[in-house]
Amino acid sequence: MTRIAPDALYPVGTVTARVLSESVLLLGGPRALLMQLAHPAVAAGVADHSGFDADPFGRLVRTLDAMNTIAFGAPGDADAVLDHLRRVHSGVKGTTVGGDAYEANDPDLLFWVHATLVDTVLVVERRYLGYLDEAGQDQYYEESKQMATRFEIPDGLVPPDRRSFESFMDEQARTLEVSTTARSLARAILHPRVGPIPPPAWEPLRLVTVDMLPRPIREGYGLGWDRRRKRLVQTSQAVSRLVLPRIPPPVRNLPTATRRGLARAG
Repeated sequence: MTRIAPDALYPVGTVTARVLSESVLLLGGPRALLMQLAHPAVAAGVADHSGFDADPFGRLVRTLDAMNTIAFGAPGDADAVLDHLRRVHSGVKGTTVGGDAYEANDPDLLFWVHATLVDTVLVVERRYLGYLDEAGQDQYYEESKQMATRFEIPDGLVPPDRRSFESFMDEQARTLEVSTTARSLARAILHPRVGPIPPPAWEPLRLVTVDMLPRPIREGYGLGWDRRRKRLVQTSQAVSRLVLPRIPPPVRNLPTATRRGLARAG
C-alpha cells in the first residue's frame, strides 16, 4: 500500500489502515469486480467505455491505486484523484441492454461500487485473516462512511450500521439480474490471459473467487459449485488464518510498486 500521510483520511491507528495493509486482500479483487458488474448499469458502462476485456486486472490495479491515494495520501493528492475520477466519470453514460439510461456519476452507482469494495474487504478479512472481532468489523464499516462522503454519496444511501449494510448487500444479491454483458465481461476475470502464465495456474484464484460470491450472483453468472470445492477452499482459509498472523508484516504487505509490476506483466 502507499505510505500513509499524517493527515490522511485514514491515518495510522485506524482499523482501515491496519486491514488494508494486508496483501491477502488482493484475493478479493476479482470478487469485487464481479459484484460490481452484477449491476446492469455498471456492466454497461464498463463494456461501453473501457478496454476491460483486454486488461481487467490492470483496471483493478488502477482502481486500487486511486483508492489508496484517497484513503492514505495527503489531502491535496486525494483531492486531485477525486477530481480526475469525476471528470472521467462525467463522460461515462449510455443505455443498458435493457434500455435503462445510466451515468457513472449517479450516486446510486457510486454507492454500489463503494459498497462492493467495503463488503469484499469484510468477506476476505473474515475468511482469510480473522483479525477483527464484531466490534472491529463495526468500526471498519463506520470508517468506510468517510470514503462514501469523499465521493459525495448522500448519507441517505448509506446504511447506518454494518448489520443494515449486510442486509442491503443480501437484498441486492437476491434482486440483481446478472446481464449477458456482465457474463461476457466475467470471462476476462475468471479466465485471464496474462503474459506467459498458463490458464490452469488461475484455477486456485477462480475457486477462491467463486466461493466468495453470494449464491444468487454466483448462479447469475452460471458458475457451478459443489461440496468438494467448498471443502478445499475452506481448508485454505483455515490455513491462512493460522499462518498469516505468524508472518512479519513487511512480508505480508505488498508494496504498491510491486502491485503495479504485476499489473504490467500482461
